Amino acid sequence: MKIFVDSSEGTRWRYVVVMVILVVGAALVVIDPVLYGRMVDVIVNALQDGHPSTIVSDVTWLLVLWVGVFVMNMTLNIVGRYIFWKANNLLGLNFARRAINDMLAWSRQRFSRLSTGRAVKVFDQASDATFWMPGAVIEDLIP
Repeated sequence: MKIFVDSSEGTRWRYVVVMVILVVGAALVVIDPVLYGRMVDVIVNALQDGHPSTIVSDVTWLLVLWVGVFVMNMTLNIVGRYIFWKANNLLGLNFARRAINDMLAWSRQRFSRLSTGRAVKVFDQASDATFWMPGAVIEDLIP
């Protein structure tokens, strides 16, 4: 666990930014159907009141705002995925460097009974964990 914590240097702020982006994205997802519902209400009310000529002027700003929320949500999603990908790659790189340096410093006499295949398998499993663990933690915090 210590090697994982040490390897996360330089990635912590990226994960915080991803969390903020996810929270803002979740808020935008809630706002999206509200705006759409308002547009439907404006159209239905204008038709019921017999003023179909006011539909375009009443719906225009809501439509622009709705499209803006959609574009902002997609942009945040793409930026968040990129930052998360970059943080995971940096974490994996730091982990690999530290693990290989640690393995090269092992005493040959002390670890003579440990097969090379077993050491590589453990390293591979730990490396996979560094890739999947941040995503699992974020999914648990923000479902």
